[in-house]
Amino acid sequence: MNSPPVSIPEFSEAIPTMRHQRGPRRRPSAVAVLDDQGRFLAPCKPARARQLITCGRAWLLSAEPPRIQLTYKPQQEAPDQP
Repeated sequence: MNSPPVSIPEFSEAIPTMRHQRGPRRRPSAVAVLDDQGRFLAPCKPARARQLITCGRAWLLSAEPPRIQLTYKPQQEAPDQP
């Protein structure tokens, strides 16, 4: 269960440096959405993701990359009838 301690050089090599990032941090243009079973759905905008989290219909899986998971079963769209 106990892993060996990580030496300082190994730890510093595992963390990427911030030298490659210039200017303000870019915000994501889309947030990945998973249904209540963990299957991917269509992505949504960050504002919609914040609304879903605030009202309790989703929770944040990870911030980087941004992913949310719904807490309810989404309605399935009916197939188009010709």
